[in-house]
Parts: sequence; C-alpha cells; structure tokens
Amino acid sequence: MNNWPTTEFNKLYLVNSRNGLNRPTRVRGTGFKMINMGELFSYDRIRNPPMDLVPMSETEQTASSVAVGDLLFARQSLVAAGTGKCSIVLTVPELTTFESHLIRVRLNEHRTDPLFYYYYFSSHIGKANIQSLVMQVAAAGIRASELAHLQVPVPPLPTQRKIAAILSAYDELIENNARRIAILEEMAQALYREWFVHFRFPGHEEVPMVESALGPVPEGWQVTALRMVCAYINRGISPKYDARSASVVINQKCIRNDTVSLNAARKHATKVPPAKGLRFGDVLVNSTGIGTLGRVAQVYQQLQDCTVDSHVSIVRPNDRVALDYFGLYLLGLQTYFDSRGAGSTGQTELSRNAIGDAVFLLPPKLLQDRFADIVAPMRTTMVLMATKMDILRRTRDLLLPKLISGELDVEELDIATVEADV
Repeated sequence: MNNWPTTEFNKLYLVNSRNGLNRPTRVRGTGFKMINMGELFSYDRIRNPPMDLVPMSETEQTASSVAVGDLLFARQSLVAAGTGKCSIVLTVPELTTFESHLIRVRLNEHRTDPLFYYYYFSSHIGKANIQSLVMQVAAAGIRASELAHLQVPVPPLPTQRKIAAILSAYDELIENNARRIAILEEMAQALYREWFVHFRFPGHEEVPMVESALGPVPEGWQVTALRMVCAYINRGISPKYDARSASVVINQKCIRNDTVSLNAARKHATKVPPAKGLRFGDVLVNSTGIGTLGRVAQVYQQLQDCTVDSHVSIVRPNDRVALDYFGLYLLGLQTYFDSRGAGSTGQTELSRNAIGDAVFLLPPKLLQDRFADIVAPMRTTMVLMATKMDILRRTRDLLLPKLISGELDVEELDIATVEADV
C-alpha cells in the first residue's frame, strides 16, 4: 500500500469551488451551453454533448464557465449513491457553463493531474469518502464547503500522471469503440429506413404501390402479424442461481443499446427446455417493469448453454424472414411493446399474445437477403467491438482501485505522460 500524504481537498484548488447557475426552463433555448445533471450522470468524461442553451451576463461568463480539466460534482441526487458523482470536462470548444445543482472544482495543475482526481472520485475509495459527507433530507446532498475540507491523497505529481495515463488509455479505447459502433449502427439503420420505410430499395421504380393496413406498400409485400413469422415466442426460466455452474441466464440488465451484453448475466443450475436455449438471431424483449418495458436486443453472437429469465421473452424468427431484417424491424417496435404493457403502476407485463399481435411488414425474401448481405458484416463488427468494450471496462475496473490505492506501484514504470494531460 502507499504512504502518500493527504491534505484537505481545497489545498489543491486553483480557485475556490463554485456552484453553478440557476436558469429556469422559461429562459432556456438561446445563449450558451449549460452542463446539467443529465449530462453529468450520462457522461463521466464530458466532451461537448448536446446541452440546453442559457443566457449569461458578462460577469457570469467569466466566473461561471468551465475549462478543460474542471471536475464537476453532483450537489444533490434523489438517491444517496448519486450524490457527489464526479465527471471531468475534457473538451470545451465554446463557452459553456454549469447548473446550480453542480459544484465546479478547478485544480492547480502544478500540484495535481485532474484526471487522477477524477479517477479517485470514481473509485470505491473516493466514493466512500464522498458518502461520508452525504446528508439525507428531501434529497441526498453535499455542500461545497464540506467537499473543500475532505481529506484526499496527494501522490507525487509524476505518479498521478502515470495512473491517469493508464486508466485514461482504457477509457479512450472504450470511447473510440463506442463512436465506431454508433457510426456502423447509423449506417445499418439508414439503409433499413431507405429500403423498408421509404421503399427506395433496388428496383423500386418498377414495383407499383398498393394499399394495405399500413398504408401504401410495394406490391408483393405482405402485412401480417408478428406471430406469423415467428417459430417461437415465450418467456424464459425461473433460475436457481449457482455460481459454480457453466450455464448462463440473461436478465433485463443484459439488454442494452440494442445489443446483448453478458456483463450482468448470472450462472444458474436450472434444467432448460431446448426451445429456451438462445440461438443466433433470437430477439429478446424485456417483458416486465416500468420504463424499460419493451426494450429489444438481438442475439448476434454465438452463445453456448445460455437462456433468459422469466422477465424476458424470446422471439425467434422462422424461415420466412431474414435475421437482420427481423432484428431491425423489431427494434422499431419498442414503443409499441411498451404501450402494450398491462398491470399495476408498480409492475407492468408484456404478454406473449401482445408481442405476437404486433403488425409485421414482410418484404420478399430475396430483398431481405440482399439487405442482410450488406448489413450483416456491419452488425458483426459492432458486436465484436462491444465485446472488446466489455473486456476493456472490466480490466479498467479491476485496475482502478489497485492504482488509486497505491497497491500497484507505478513509480518505476516507463509511461509517457504530458503535463496537464487531460
């Protein structure tokens, strides 16, 4: 373990910490970008995402703007665990401010690497330190004056920079992969819309439009019920969890961003009927809950000995439909699935019949296959990159506490760093 000295956090400040500006909704819409709580909780490393615009006086522009390397802390949260959440500003291409629920801390870069302290407050050690300040009132909260007196470690500046460089390298790779995935996803979605929503598929000029239950569609395209193109629609199992087992059960948390992640999957020892074993091309639909009901993801990787729990439905296509068209069509049904939930306000359920009743537009199989030939390589690459991202996140999360605590000594490592490397 380290023998780093500690100091009050404010001893590392370049200027006094500051709460942000209060701007009601009625004045928003023009002016300067404002980082809100939404951006803080959506982005750990803030790189100029879309934001509200607000007016500012000249004095406020000087005193309440953000700069590269600034740390932003959540003053309040509806849950205690969110209080003190820390993000770092990495890009400021234009004058940007921050809202009143946030605390801005600007560190002295002659003594600190802001990225090191971002990672410190992102670790369980730093989070526990923040939680020591949390007050429980209507919402959990911290004060800037208390944050200022928090005791924090002060490793030698070269050590801070090395630790920040190691962890930041993982985050840069994760962000790069995320951007590449977003580009590929938009390309696949754009082609899907062009062919199957706007009906500008190859040879469309020679195909007349005919009336249907969905409005005008190309001649030869069928409007049917989803169940008519499915080999199987059913919920998963009620698992008996067992960490020693090789069998895996996927839950609602695994359905993220239209893809299936195994990060939150669990091991189980329940006998699984063959039909409930996941297959390549199966679509998973979140079938219980509030807010996430109807969320869709397609299995686009080879999964061995894997199933879903009873909160998730398996929707399996038959041979009338190509896997890629099927998956992208069902992604467009998420709002419909959410609207078909039934039950109490605390728990809504999406039934097998409600899923099967969805209207399905069935183009000619040859056109579906031609579409799949183009988008399948894109989607395969997306899954591979998402898998790499999961590995990078797990590795970073294993390294984070060991580096921040000094358990892993980096002082003798030859790591290229840059002053004020943010």
